[in-house]
Amino acid sequence: MLYWKRWWWWLLAFWQRYSQIIIFTSLFVIFTTYITYRFNLLPQSGKKIALIGRYNLNQLPDEVSLKLSFGLTRNINGKISPGIAKKWQIKDQGKTYVFYLNDLIWHDGQKLKAKDLHFRIKNTQIQAIDDKTLAIKLKQSLASLPAFLTAPLFKSGLVGVGPYKVKHISVGRDKSLRLITLEQQGRSLSLLDKQITYVFYPSYNQAKTAFMLAELDVLPNLLSIEEFKSFPNIKIIPKVDKDKVVVLFFNLDNDYLQDKKFRQALAYATDKFESQYLRATGPFNPESFYYNPDVNRFDYNLDKAKTLFAKTAMATASAQEKIKLTLVTPAEFLSLAEKIKDSWQKINNRLIVKLQVSYETSPRFDALIKVQSIPLDPDQYFLWHSTQESNISRLKSARIDQFLEDGRKEISVNKRKEIYNNFQKYLVDEVPAVFLFQPTTYTIERQRDILELLQIKWRQIKQGLVISRK
Repeated sequence: MLYWKRWWWWLLAFWQRYSQIIIFTSLFVIFTTYITYRFNLLPQSGKKIALIGRYNLNQLPDEVSLKLSFGLTRNINGKISPGIAKKWQIKDQGKTYVFYLNDLIWHDGQKLKAKDLHFRIKNTQIQAIDDKTLAIKLKQSLASLPAFLTAPLFKSGLVGVGPYKVKHISVGRDKSLRLITLEQQGRSLSLLDKQITYVFYPSYNQAKTAFMLAELDVLPNLLSIEEFKSFPNIKIIPKVDKDKVVVLFFNLDNDYLQDKKFRQALAYATDKFESQYLRATGPFNPESFYYNPDVNRFDYNLDKAKTLFAKTAMATASAQEKIKLTLVTPAEFLSLAEKIKDSWQKINNRLIVKLQVSYETSPRFDALIKVQSIPLDPDQYFLWHSTQESNISRLKSARIDQFLEDGRKEISVNKRKEIYNNFQKYLVDEVPAVFLFQPTTYTIERQRDILELLQIKWRQIKQGLVISRK
């Protein structure tokens, strides 16, 4: 009892001494908070984020479209999850999918109905059974269909059902996007996240310059940050992206590279840069249920590379004949490509490797370093099947084609796993490519304090006054 009395007398003495300061401070906080929100004195520009590339209203980057809406399904941490559809059923041995829709409201205030949803899927029949039920009928079973339905759906004018809606769009004369501003629906815990503006730049250098001039808050998806390490007032956020893999593709139309032993020799002579990155051994996310770790790793072994090369037809050809290869790489991997070049040339002094820096998706190449996105579903038909233009290695293998055809038709998860285990094993053994590593990407964020935010708002107010006078 005595203990509580002492605390009570201490609090009473503290209040008598500091009551005026406490009352004044509380009133000041309440007043400034009211004035700030009543007269909208906080900056409304929110975050400005750079996106590199040319996009239009019919082809938005995922970072934008996934904030505006959902697909029938969603990719949540690498798993197919409900989106606009709350659940679905597979019927007729995988040829019919029935989706049951959530109760959702479009950004224009209208209720979402099955008849509102439109898809571009070849060889399908789509039927709105009622307002909340949609059926998709296929000519042949396709186990990967739910993964293809993660693409966000819209009504005309980019009206979606996501957490953000479009506030402003600016396009150039060529109809390419210059910027798009999104506004969050409902309350936001972060004032900077309430409104987000994506600014589009055709090149990395232009985006970097804008960031250095303080015209941007965020520069995402960088593969290198050397030039930013000494930059003040920024936060660097690294991320190992297991949904992507850096691949060294071989062009199997090249006469030399049609020799499997030569490709194997190059694979063994290729550094996988394990000291810098998370090593990749195949085309799947290492956390995927379908990932097969029991494949040929092609660990660096120059002696084995020389032995394999000695068994090739070109090893017995004229000593005067030079074996010339062009290795194409994006600038971010140029230093790695130089190490690969030096290592390859150690296989045999007749091997000459030329480096070429290019950002083109499909340049002419003998070997190509490329960051490849890993599909959500194990179905990689479009990447490796011999009939596909997107099969950039020009791989032609009846066995691998069969695995790809069977895998996309099989509904049983365990049977699919067996099929894709075999697919990975034989693909890696065939060496149409060398799987190097999962890339580490970096996001650079500018750190803004409250004074800088108020300065931004003051510039906005002055700009508004100038416009109003005109």
